[in-house]
Parts: sequence; structure tokens; C-alpha cells
Amino acid sequence: MTFESNAKVRIKTAPDRVGRLTGKVRERAGRKRYQVDFGLTSDWVLKSNLELVDEQPDIFDLLEKGHFGGVINLRSAITHT
Repeated sequence: MTFESNAKVRIKTAPDRVGRLTGKVRERAGRKRYQVDFGLTSDWVLKSNLELVDEQPDIFDLLEKGHFGGVINLRSAITHT
């Protein structure tokens, strides 16, 4: 899987954290880290911990896949959709 600049991504271990790739990549010891912009902050995330996100996610698909960080995130998504 290749990641392109400005692609919308989610962190697998924290599925409520969604951001956009900046296009910057660091490689150390054969492992790639991509810089992800989360709006107010940015962070370097291992490629293996990233997944692409559809631009228009369906709430039912998200529920089925368990892509919420916790109850608070789920409540927020339900009330704002």
C-alpha cells in the first residue's frame, strides 16, 4: 500500500485519530514513519500503524469495523452525524 501526500488516514491503534499525510517521510532501521497532520498537531506514525480512510465514511461501516477509540468518540460520532 502506498500513501500519497494529503491522503486521509487513521491510526490503527487509535482509530479515533484521523488526519492527513503531509508528504514527509522518515526511514530508520528499515521502518518508515509518515508525518500526519491532525489539525492542531502533527505526529510521526509508523506505516504499519496507518490505514487509508474513505473521504465519505458510512457510520454503519465504521460501527461494524469497530473504528472508534471509545464510548465518548462513538457518542460524538452518532450525535454529530
